[in-house]
Amino acid sequence: MPRVESSDRIVALIRELRQLVIESPAAWTDLDLTMAQLRALSIVRLQEPMTVGALSSAIGMSLPSGSALSDRLVRSGLLVRRDDPVDRRRVLLELSDRGRTLLERRERRSVAALRGSVRAMRPHERAALGTALAALIRIRRASTIR
Repeated sequence: MPRVESSDRIVALIRELRQLVIESPAAWTDLDLTMAQLRALSIVRLQEPMTVGALSSAIGMSLPSGSALSDRLVRSGLLVRRDDPVDRRRVLLELSDRGRTLLERRERRSVAALRGSVRAMRPHERAALGTALAALIRIRRASTIR
């Protein structure tokens, strides 16, 4: 009879996997970014263009902290600012070409590492993982809890 894992154990395993990914040298090679900066770039990529206020809110930072973070990313050439064509009082943030390339390169390395890990699994483990991930995604999509 297969072992039934508790939801707490599953959450702990997902946290451990996240930590392993964060600590992986492949994830950070040639990136001179903090986690907050990387997260900000990823959020802008998903929602661009966006205001500094929206970015601050998405990251859970105060507006001054979010503004300082976005300033650093603009100075480093990873984000660009532009005036909102609808409301010139608003400034919008977008990824620069350099920022987009950096995220795409990181994603390719991450996917390659993940693909290698999945290939190393036994066939029944891959099948179980596929079933479990599909169920988790289905439930998260249907949930209003984010």
